Amino acid sequence: MWGGISYQGPTRCCVFTGIMDSISYQQILKDCLLPFTARRYPNGFRLYQDNDAKHKSKSTTDKDNGVSTMSTPPSSPYLNPIENVWATLKDHLKRKVKPKTKVELVNGIKDFWGNLTAVNCAKYIDHSHRVLPHVVLNDCGPTNF
Repeated sequence: MWGGISYQGPTRCCVFTGIMDSISYQQILKDCLLPFTARRYPNGFRLYQDNDAKHKSKSTTDKDNGVSTMSTPPSSPYLNPIENVWATLKDHLKRKVKPKTKVELVNGIKDFWGNLTAVNCAKYIDHSHRVLPHVVLNDCGPTNF
């Protein structure tokens, strides 16, 4: 799945099958990110993403659609708010949904995403802003957050 968060709330949740590559990533941005940002951020936005190869590939950067990006290291929960959203989603699926089929899994993901509010998103983003100085002081190592 792919999804994004902002102070204006979550983007559309994109559930897909298979492994995401550069081409599918570009399509997801076109289908899920750009319509959201056109509505919520008509004066521009910055996409905060990790340095995953598909985000940085030549074909992705060539087809940037005017998207300004800011990157963090891959799987950096202290620096990238979406990593904490994924952790909460996994916990939701494990504790509440307990899916036994693909349909139950997808429905559980959509249920979680459908209940993600702008207030929730702001908490994830603000948490990363609070943690960043501690990460820097700890030489980019783990913190107690």
